[in-house]
Amino acid sequence: MSIMDPNGLSGEGFSSYPAPDFSLKDTKGNIHDLKDLIQKGLIIVFVDSTCTHCDNNLEEFIYDVGYKHQKNFVVISGESDVEKSKKISGLYDDQFLVLQGNDELFKHYQVTYLPAFYYIDGDGMVRHSTPVPYQMLHVSA
Repeated sequence: MSIMDPNGLSGEGFSSYPAPDFSLKDTKGNIHDLKDLIQKGLIIVFVDSTCTHCDNNLEEFIYDVGYKHQKNFVVISGESDVEKSKKISGLYDDQFLVLQGNDELFKHYQVTYLPAFYYIDGDGMVRHSTPVPYQMLHVSA
């Protein structure tokens, strides 16, 4: 199943698929399940410490898409990024969830670029993925 078009962005060639479920710890050790986070929709932002563009794109996304447009989102970092997760969470006074992901989750979501922004609708279907934060402005998260 291909989830992205040849340009690496979801669009006409995008096939929606059920979002892989997860239970992940946040920076304080609390467990969060995908089904509890979705509500009417959810944007998942995948980042890790090897990504040179993640910090700038994440900052722009958090301000413009997350706060200004009030989108429901979580940040999921790589499994070796415990300290980076805490730093991200602390920089924004814990105003949103930063979850500790793992390689298996990144593979299940077919993350092929970083940062990666995925929109999951209220029915638990992945409807959009992109490396471009502003493409999340139109989703119903």
